[in-house]
Amino acid sequence: MLDGQLGSARVGLWAETVQEDMRSTLLPIIGLIGACIALSIALSVMLASKTIRPILNLKAIADDISRGHLDSSVPIQTNDEIGDLGRSLERMRASLRAAMIRLNRE
Repeated sequence: MLDGQLGSARVGLWAETVQEDMRSTLLPIIGLIGACIALSIALSVMLASKTIRPILNLKAIADDISRGHLDSSVPIQTNDEIGDLGRSLERMRASLRAAMIRLNRE
């Protein structure tokens, strides 16, 4: 090597420089991961509350129907499965109300 000369070369790095480079690289990555986790938690809570609120409303209406309160209608008007459940609950309420009116006439 090197025109027939043998030898060794040493390469050294200062520990402070390496640690500073690691900190300057890792801290933004850790901050980004933390921000992504916080954002995903916030979105999860928002989506869960948006999904759960109509179900809880339907539960309250079903409880009212089970207590004999058949005059209030079901206000759920969505085009998804929760809306289908709301329409079914409304048909049940209307059928029960009609049956109660027929029974009271007799």
